[in-house]
Amino acid sequence: MSLFYQIDYEDYAEKFIPSFLREYDFDIKDGDFLISNTNEQESYFILEANKGQYYKHYNLGVGINKYLNADITKIELRQIIRENLDNDNFKINKIYIITETDLINNPINDPEILNIIKQNGFLIALDVDR
Repeated sequence: MSLFYQIDYEDYAEKFIPSFLREYDFDIKDGDFLISNTNEQESYFILEANKGQYYKHYNLGVGINKYLNADITKIELRQIIRENLDNDNFKINKIYIITETDLINNPINDPEILNIIKQNGFLIALDVDR
């Protein structure tokens, strides 16, 4: 009887690592990992994560997918985002939530942004610091 098991790492990643963590690659420069400001990445991880997804901080996570095309006001959504980012010690400068209604007053021509708003009902952009 063998004490070792063959692990299919791709299968493991698909089952146990959240999709938003699998999509990011490491940047390497001069043979070493490149470290830069990660506030943007961390804040978007918090937006995508559901509560309970972080082992040590089980109350952290907005779970933004459950708000896609939901009946919630921008003020309520902004408050939920602000509370979660505050819990992780972010300094929030501005939270932008752009909906299709906002496009009437401020036309945006970027097809990628328009597509995101059309699919999800809104687009979120954050201005945060630590």
